[in-house]
Amino acid sequence: MLCRATLNRDCDGREGIQIGVRTFTSAKASQVFSDNTAIRAVFIRDPLERFLSAFLNKCDGRGDSNCLQNTDGKPFAIAIQNSVKMAMPWSNTHWNLQSEHCELQKRIHEYNFISLMQPSTFTDNAMCLMSLGNLTQYASNAIGELTFTTQVNPTLKTKNHFSALKKFYTPEAARAVMELYKTDYDLFKVPEPAWINDATGEWFNMLPSNALSLHKLLPDPDEDDIVWLAEQNGFIL
Repeated sequence: MLCRATLNRDCDGREGIQIGVRTFTSAKASQVFSDNTAIRAVFIRDPLERFLSAFLNKCDGRGDSNCLQNTDGKPFAIAIQNSVKMAMPWSNTHWNLQSEHCELQKRIHEYNFISLMQPSTFTDNAMCLMSLGNLTQYASNAIGELTFTTQVNPTLKTKNHFSALKKFYTPEAARAVMELYKTDYDLFKVPEPAWINDATGEWFNMLPSNALSLHKLLPDPDEDDIVWLAEQNGFIL
């Protein structure tokens, strides 16, 4: 069944993302996907970036249940080694194939707006989508702050983003992860990132440090921001 994320509250009263089956039934999904005027959008993330982001966010030594088995608080190299050994039998949504979400593996051709999430283009693509859907009135919150903000220095942010990736990965490790997620790379036609050939892996075997980890004290400005997550684990560019 096609799915839609809706904001609900869990048993502890905390807000969380759950699948809103009641709000987006098979009948409603079929109606949307049969409408030639409907915009059907999906944002894809480069699996290499998504894998590292999940590691930094879930495996920093805090005992997060979403961390890969035998990986919490260990170097990034261990996360990759364990994943290769398991051949990726993951059911956890933070690690599994993006193509397994919302029947994308067999329905991607039914989407007419597909975007690869990148620091330099995400804001513009998101705003473009809202404009196409006549939803620009929702581009700001109740106090007028833009939902998608343009970075003060997007060039520097992009440079730092790829610098962090190159320090965590070696070329061999990056290609091993690409092989694990080959289904996603093939389905979404994501090319091999240009930075792989320049990857140096200085942080590949380094232990994360909780010295700077303020997850429980400070709100995360963007939990997908690799540079911010790296800093929280003691990896400073």
